[in-house]
Amino acid sequence: MNISKVLKPNGFLKVPLRLLSSAAEPQAATKNNGGYCFELSPEQKEIQQMARKFAREEILPKAAELDQKGEV
Repeated sequence: MNISKVLKPNGFLKVPLRLLSSAAEPQAATKNNGGYCFELSPEQKEIQQMARKFAREEILPKAAELDQKGEV
């Protein structure tokens, strides 16, 4: 996936944060009872993985230092 499809020009994600939740995969409703399927689509899973990788590699290493300095 091209990163420009996911990020706005200011660098913020276009997708709702609930799609990037670190919680376990939501339970899917069975189709037999006419319920909804809450599983993430392949594109949503890719965005989730990309956001997690970005947080691990770019945010986490700098977080403690920025907290101590009180910077954003």
